[in-house]
Amino acid sequence: MKIIFDLDHTLYSTKKLYLAWVRFMEEIGIKEELFQKIFNDSKEGGELFDKDKIFDSLVKVNPEISYEFLEEKWAKSHDGSEKFLYPDVLLFFEKFKGKHDFYILSYGVNDIQRYKIKRANIEHFFKEIYITLDINKVSVLDEFLDKTEKVLFVDDNPEVLSKTKKEFPNVITIRINRGEGKHKDSSDNSGIDFSIKSFKELEELLLTEL
Repeated sequence: MKIIFDLDHTLYSTKKLYLAWVRFMEEIGIKEELFQKIFNDSKEGGELFDKDKIFDSLVKVNPEISYEFLEEKWAKSHDGSEKFLYPDVLLFFEKFKGKHDFYILSYGVNDIQRYKIKRANIEHFFKEIYITLDINKVSVLDEFLDKTEKVLFVDDNPEVLSKTKKEFPNVITIRINRGEGKHKDSSDNSGIDFSIKSFKELEELLLTEL
């Protein structure tokens, strides 16, 4: 069976990554309030941050640091990136690898998302990895799903799952709420088949319900 996973707030805690950067900013004299503003300004009203714009702004604020230094720190911050995965993720994949076909479908900037996946050392678990700028993801699902096969889709965004269910009624939609991210306070909707908080619950669904 195909199981499709979102990345951020499903497999990967971007909150942990952000807090790691906040600690680094403090080390170079950039307070969290200023970093938060720079981080938000880089989005220009959208949802995706721009790493290059963040670095440009940081260099302007503190000319003693260089763009190269920030790139080096960006890379170093991802050393041992397994620490940014939720603690139940690797346990789940190790238990079910070979029993199902795993996919990632992530909304985000291609280079950044693939870098996070690579440094977290989880590429080998997935048959395919799709990164899209289509926030609803349906256009990508159209590329590799048909409307007859049994598929699970695990995502934290209720709206994505609702649109998926509308286009692909055969897909079993599973909303995961890790208590992080912009959707953590959003309610479930009629397009969601199951709602969980952990991969332990996902494992139980696989073994008993699905």
